[in-house]
Amino acid sequence: MRIISSSNRAAVAAIAAHSVSRDARVDRAAARIVSDVRRGGDAALRRWMAKLDGVRGPLELSPKELRAGWRATPPEVRRAIRLAVKNIQRVAERQLPRPFRLTVDRGLTIEQRVQPLARVGCYVPGGRY
Repeated sequence: MRIISSSNRAAVAAIAAHSVSRDARVDRAAARIVSDVRRGGDAALRRWMAKLDGVRGPLELSPKELRAGWRATPPEVRRAIRLAVKNIQRVAERQLPRPFRLTVDRGLTIEQRVQPLARVGCYVPGGRY
């Protein structure tokens, strides 16, 4: 392992400039999946879950299932999760965009509103990624 100081601008620039090797086949497959899910919604998502991961089940867990999973999680893992949540929350709160309203000219006002989403979902397929 090589430790690079953030003051070493040349070394930092070299790391930032490093290009990531991309696989065109993976990019095409991912684009096809995203397109299919956009068109087909939850039904398409279920098909891809079954095909890629062999998962056949609900897209969401009920509160009861979540509580049962939490209780089944070893205490040391629960402590680590609680610490991670605390740390992530502290960082996320600092990253929150702030709403503002700015009059740039007579009769012309620009406003940024920060509005949280009520609900989001994320599917992370198993395997290499």
